[in-house]
Amino acid sequence: MAYLPNKVYRHLPDLYVVAGVYVLLKIDHPIGFFSGILLVAAGLFVFHFRLSQSNSISNSIKH
Repeated sequence: MAYLPNKVYRHLPDLYVVAGVYVLLKIDHPIGFFSGILLVAAGLFVFHFRLSQSNSISNSIKH
Protein backbone atom coordinates (compact mmCIF):
# COMPACT_ATOMS: atom_id res chain seq x y z
CA MET A 1 0.00 0.00 0.00
CA ALA A 2 1.26 3.46 -0.84
CA TYR A 3 2.37 5.69 2.00
CA LEU A 4 0.49 8.94 2.56
CA PRO A 5 2.05 11.74 4.59
CA ASN A 6 0.33 12.32 7.93
CA LYS A 7 -0.88 15.78 6.86
CA VAL A 8 -2.73 14.27 3.90
CA TYR A 9 -3.97 11.20 5.76
CA ARG A 10 -5.38 13.29 8.61
CA HIS A 11 -7.53 15.38 6.26
CA LEU A 12 -8.91 12.65 3.99
CA PRO A 13 -12.30 12.47 5.78
CA ASP A 14 -12.64 16.25 5.38
CA LEU A 15 -11.95 15.88 1.69
CA TYR A 16 -14.54 13.09 1.37
CA VAL A 17 -17.26 15.16 3.03
CA VAL A 18 -16.45 18.36 1.12
CA ALA A 19 -16.29 16.50 -2.20
CA GLY A 20 -19.56 14.72 -1.43
CA VAL A 21 -21.38 17.96 -0.63
CA TYR A 22 -19.93 19.56 -3.76
CA VAL A 23 -21.14 16.65 -5.91
CA LEU A 24 -24.58 16.78 -4.27
CA LEU A 25 -24.91 20.49 -5.04
CA LYS A 26 -23.42 20.56 -8.53
CA ILE A 27 -24.48 17.35 -10.29
CA ASP A 28 -28.17 16.97 -11.11
CA HIS A 29 -28.19 13.29 -11.91
CA PRO A 30 -29.22 10.27 -9.84
CA ILE A 31 -25.73 8.78 -10.09
CA GLY A 32 -24.24 12.08 -8.93
CA PHE A 33 -26.63 12.16 -6.00
CA PHE A 34 -25.74 8.58 -5.06
CA SER A 35 -22.01 9.32 -5.38
CA GLY A 36 -22.30 12.41 -3.20
CA ILE A 37 -24.15 10.47 -0.52
CA LEU A 38 -21.51 7.74 -0.59
CA LEU A 39 -18.66 10.25 -0.25
CA VAL A 40 -20.32 12.00 2.69
CA ALA A 41 -21.12 8.65 4.34
CA ALA A 42 -17.54 7.44 3.87
CA GLY A 43 -16.16 10.63 5.42
CA LEU A 44 -18.50 10.42 8.40
CA PHE A 45 -17.71 6.73 8.87
CA VAL A 46 -13.98 7.44 8.95
CA PHE A 47 -14.54 10.32 11.42
CA HIS A 48 -16.56 8.00 13.66
CA PHE A 49 -14.04 5.16 13.39
CA ARG A 50 -11.10 7.41 14.24
CA LEU A 51 -12.92 8.93 17.22
CA SER A 52 -13.91 5.53 18.58
CA GLN A 53 -10.36 4.22 18.13
CA SER A 54 -8.82 7.21 19.88
CA ASN A 55 -11.34 6.89 22.75
CA SER A 56 -10.64 3.19 23.19
CA ILE A 57 -6.89 3.79 23.17
CA SER A 58 -7.12 6.60 25.72
CA ASN A 59 -9.42 4.49 27.93
CA SER A 60 -7.03 1.54 27.85
CA ILE A 61 -4.12 3.79 28.82
CA LYS A 62 -6.02 5.13 31.85
CA HIS A 63 -6.75 1.64 33.23
